[in-house]
Amino acid sequence: MRRSLSTVSYHCLSGYWRLLRIETKAQDSWLFPDDTRFSCIWDRYVFDRQLRLMVLDAIKRISIAPQSRWAERLESLFALHPQIDRKLLGYPDNWHDCPIWSDVKPADETV
Repeated sequence: MRRSLSTVSYHCLSGYWRLLRIETKAQDSWLFPDDTRFSCIWDRYVFDRQLRLMVLDAIKRISIAPQSRWAERLESLFALHPQIDRKLLGYPDNWHDCPIWSDVKPADETV
């Protein structure tokens, strides 16, 4: 228990044990059901932490997936609008030779 408390603040855990407290008229009541143990509170905290990490990982994957194809979309836009002067956008004449574009096929070559 001491090790657990050294890694998590009182404030973080208080939300988990507050749910288990017995309601009394006194605001600072520390009455819990007899079967309540610190391990029960700790398990809820660990479960919540793991769930948050999984949700944040899923959100990150969802938000990054569309961005990972930006090079292909940009190449498609250039193919649709050949009148755009790429030099005005800061692209050098040999921009296709840059390694970042190595996996991008010109729009007319895509299937």
